[in-house]
Amino acid sequence: MSTWLLIRLRRIGGSRPSRGVFFIVMYYVYVLVNPQGKIYIGQTSDLQRRLEQHNNPDCKLTLYTKRYPGPWKLVYYETHRTRAMAMKREKQLKSGKGREWLHKEILKDK
Repeated sequence: MSTWLLIRLRRIGGSRPSRGVFFIVMYYVYVLVNPQGKIYIGQTSDLQRRLEQHNNPDCKLTLYTKRYPGPWKLVYYETHRTRAMAMKREKQLKSGKGREWLHKEILKDK
């Protein structure tokens, strides 16, 4: 994995480039594990909020992680500059070779 941090800037408000507020938008691909060893792979633009949703029993946006008892622990994440790149990587990690890599490189001590 590259050590470069990829980011994208978005401008909010104003009609000229000199106006408005800029903020960094990054997209994350992440891997969660629960105490029984179940794995969840997903992508988001707000990793902290998403982890809280996975561990909140009242949140209905995370049905897979509600089927299995938590707490869900973040064990790995990557940053990407576009949602399309994050979704492509998420799909790779969910493939047979991607899961094999996760078990071999990331989850070997878990």
